[in-house]
Amino acid sequence: MKLNGTHQFTANSAKVYNAILDPAIIKQAVPGCESAEILNPTQLLLNVNVPLPGFSNTIGVIIDLLEQDSPNKLVLGVKKGGKIDAKATILINDGDKGALLSYDANADLAGPLSIAGAVVKPFVDKSLKSVFDKLDQVLG
Repeated sequence: MKLNGTHQFTANSAKVYNAILDPAIIKQAVPGCESAEILNPTQLLLNVNVPLPGFSNTIGVIIDLLEQDSPNKLVLGVKKGGKIDAKATILINDGDKGALLSYDANADLAGPLSIAGAVVKPFVDKSLKSVFDKLDQVLG
């Protein structure tokens, strides 16, 4: 499953970059996120209630910070129990109106998720929009 898009923030790139890595902010921004914590300098753990087939109510998702170039680039990886293997590149650049975030991701899905791909992609797209809108709101 390919995912890509952009979001225009009013905040600058440094604020957006730092917010993406701040567990307290991410907990507020991610729909269904029950907790978020830093495991080590290259991993975040999110416990998220995901209303999709093939998942229990709450799942733990470890996000690997594969590459960091503050405040302009993050490469994130997610692997979840053989059901998800994803990698996302996030670029954040300042402009006249604030930071423009662009993302390009690829997620390989297995099991029930791969069968429900037509349902999963719109759900993920909607969730990402919600995350970015909430981040924008939190950052003011």
